[in-house]
Amino acid sequence: MRDREAPDFLVTCSIAFLCIGCSALLFARQAPPSIRVINERVERVSRDEVHFSAKVVNESAKPVFLEGSPFDSQAIDALYLEQWRAKEGWKVVVPCRDTYASDAIKLRPGEAITQERELMLPVGSVCKERNIHLEGKFRFRLDYFASKKEVRSYIKRMNSPGPEPPSPKFSVSDAFEIPPPKK
Repeated sequence: MRDREAPDFLVTCSIAFLCIGCSALLFARQAPPSIRVINERVERVSRDEVHFSAKVVNESAKPVFLEGSPFDSQAIDALYLEQWRAKEGWKVVVPCRDTYASDAIKLRPGEAITQERELMLPVGSVCKERNIHLEGKFRFRLDYFASKKEVRSYIKRMNSPGPEPPSPKFSVSDAFEIPPPKK
């Protein structure tokens, strides 16, 4: 009877191994895209002004879509500068938005887009967040989507009254600090 159990055991192990292997392949196919946000430059221009440069890199095998204008400069609307607050966590500092983009930028695999940003205090009148100190930890956060249709649906819901849509996928840069003002 033991000789009969050995082939059954081998068949069961083989089936289990194949199922685990198929699950891993399926998960690898469905893994989210690898989008990297890299802080390339932080320049303190004056006591109340800082210039930034951030690079967005699509390291995945699939294109991703970003809120913004695909024309000329390819300006990404959903690249946020956030500041760490001890009691509140990461809070968006800029851009302050009361309306959302009307289109999407396609970022193909291996492509990168560099964005220049400025932060000048006091911030514009539409900004809800005014308690901004140019010290402490900052980072960039980028919202991204799997398709142009997802971007357009999100924008439409954000520009309409009613509940906000679910938050999109996002990627963040490493935290960094703003240098002190030059004396």
